[in-house]
Amino acid sequence: RGKRPFKFAFSFSGIYLEQCQRWCPQLLSLYKDLYETGCLELVSQTYFHSLSSIFYGDMGEFKEQARQHVALIKDLVGAEPRVFENTELIFNNLIARAAFELGFTGIITEGSSKILAGRSPHQVYHSKVAPDSRFCSGITRCRTTSGSGFRRNGGSIILLLPTNTPPG
Repeated sequence: RGKRPFKFAFSFSGIYLEQCQRWCPQLLSLYKDLYETGCLELVSQTYFHSLSSIFYGDMGEFKEQARQHVALIKDLVGAEPRVFENTELIFNNLIARAAFELGFTGIITEGSSKILAGRSPHQVYHSKVAPDSRFCSGITRCRTTSGSGFRRNGGSIILLLPTNTPPG
């Protein structure tokens, strides 16, 4: 408390939060206390950490799980997530549009050389899903360690930020 030396973000599946609620409610209290310091950003995702976004015919299940996740976080922590991350950081314009339509101000996704196509990860990009610039991207390069089970070979993380959030 006080100086707020740094900020960080957590993203928990709905199933994890249910388990905390049942088996370790004091952990939820700790998360709520951390959130109230202003140092913690709670990031939303699909409730079941599912692959519902890859079924492109209908984004209904994906949107419903995102809504359920937001409702659970509001109920347990009293916070409404503004930023979304999809399972395994899967990203495309359909997913971005769905997140935008759900009211999220940003989305986190992995930056790869294929996605960046030679462009710098150190500038702001506007999303095609919101031409009026309400949903834009700021890219942060983030090297990961070889011991990481999530990303073994390093890379970038792209954070799509609202226009009123300064990068960095």
